[in-house]
Amino acid sequence: MNSRRLALAAALLAAAAIVSATLTPDRSITPEMMGRTGRSPWLLADFLRNVILFAPLGASLAWSGIRPRLALVAGVLLSAGIELAQFAIPSRDPSLSDVAANVAGVALALALFRTAPAWLRPAPARAHTLEAGAGAAVVLALVGAGFLLAPAPTAAIFYGHLTPSSLAHLAPYGGSVREASIDGIQIPYGPIADSDGVRERLRGDHALRVDAIAGPPPDRLAAFVMISDTAQNEILLLGPDGDDLVYRYRTPGQRLGLEPARVRLPHALAGFGPGAPLALGVSRSRGDLCIAVNGPAQCGHGLTAGDGWLLVVPDWRILARAHWAFDATWLAALFAPLGFFARRNAATAAAWAASAAALVLVPAAFPLRPTPLAELASAGFGVGLGIAARRHFAAAAEREI
Repeated sequence: MNSRRLALAAALLAAAAIVSATLTPDRSITPEMMGRTGRSPWLLADFLRNVILFAPLGASLAWSGIRPRLALVAGVLLSAGIELAQFAIPSRDPSLSDVAANVAGVALALALFRTAPAWLRPAPARAHTLEAGAGAAVVLALVGAGFLLAPAPTAAIFYGHLTPSSLAHLAPYGGSVREASIDGIQIPYGPIADSDGVRERLRGDHALRVDAIAGPPPDRLAAFVMISDTAQNEILLLGPDGDDLVYRYRTPGQRLGLEPARVRLPHALAGFGPGAPLALGVSRSRGDLCIAVNGPAQCGHGLTAGDGWLLVVPDWRILARAHWAFDATWLAALFAPLGFFARRNAATAAAWAASAAALVLVPAAFPLRPTPLAELASAGFGVGLGIAARRHFAAAAEREI
């Protein structure tokens, strides 16, 4: 198979993946979650996902040698066809903004492909600039993740919800909650008198305690306890999803339309049938989360600097099983340009030092868990992968001469 046929096959695979991802019902989004505007509550995350989803199609079309204008037209036609088809698919939300995001993904890939010679084989002066930019991008991404994953409860009056059945974005739960509290402040069903006290605790270290009776496992996310505000913003939630236990809290990222920060413990509720007592606890201490289910609390569940991908990726059960792989892939991809553009000069030394410092110090500046050794290794692997890629392209250039 020659290069053009291979590229066209890749384009067909990319298009098939797009159709599969966009023309199947999304059970994680209900019509009620979309609200009056008919839009998903995580608009920016959805936009970025669409850009990423269509980028491989643009790269494949560029690789095949198709003219950029024709590639853009193909992206527009495919996107428009998908949006029209989504009118007939439950939980799908056709919109012009999706078309814009899809076309932006194709255009971004085309631009990167067209400018590839300038950054795959940069001149020494340009390599210095690219290395400095790569270092700045790493620092910005890590600091941004720390800020956007920090707790950010709103300033409004809070309301408690114990196994709520009237919130359509959550599944009803057949169990019950006998008592719930945060640092001794009781969470009632209704307005929370000491909203200021709860708000202050949620911004820092605190301990959530829930005494519940288990019900049948719900088919999607439900809640043992949830706190919302007067604008119906979700501030905190602890609930079951199947036999998983999910804890999530409001962050600055949600204000921008990104996905909620969450911790999911796969199968944490397995073995607790209907009627079983549940003593649940979530304690935050210096960025770490210790979670208890009828026994001693297990720590190490807090978010880390490598969890920035959570802001864009939906909270699907299947992804929680590979959480470590997403952390590793995200950090390796983030740090790979540092190796690719590296040269023996001050720019490289400064970029590497700033990036390493951010990886270690960001958790201290924001309520994140210290960066685990596995994530440090993933960042180092990314740098090594970038160096290997640079040497590959250099060797290929020498063969062409």
